[in-house]
Amino acid sequence: MNKLKRTFRERILIIILFTATIASFAQTNPKYIKTIRGKSIKVSQLDGQIKVIMDSIGMPGLSIAIINKAEIVYHNNFGVSNIESKEPVTNEGIFEAASLSKPLFAYFVMKQIEKGLLDLDKPLYKYLPFPDIEYDDRYKSITARVVLSHTTGLPN
Repeated sequence: MNKLKRTFRERILIIILFTATIASFAQTNPKYIKTIRGKSIKVSQLDGQIKVIMDSIGMPGLSIAIINKAEIVYHNNFGVSNIESKEPVTNEGIFEAASLSKPLFAYFVMKQIEKGLLDLDKPLYKYLPFPDIEYDDRYKSITARVVLSHTTGLPN
């Protein structure tokens, strides 16, 4: 497949997977990022790899942050926010995330299940009651499995 003709979804998926891998294993040292395999890579190498990926999928702009233990350990902006005006991506830029966080959230949930902190089939109200929807008959049947499969029956 021609790298420049990849679909929008493929482009987003590549960025999500790359970001998730790196973001999950960031260190507090701003000159290095620790990878999933424990190897430290220089931020300059990370910046270079991000640019290569962006070029390969034709992504004009990106703002990325890596958060570790509630602290931003890496942040950078790449490319342009407007192809025609060539306006660069800035810290103030707003990107629509759409449903991009869903795979990351699902990964987090599955890790909690692996650790035994969450049961896929235990009603969620038993973990955290939510009085705003207690009146709804479906409330007590909503589990992590139901939420992850988008079958709660509740509106957005």
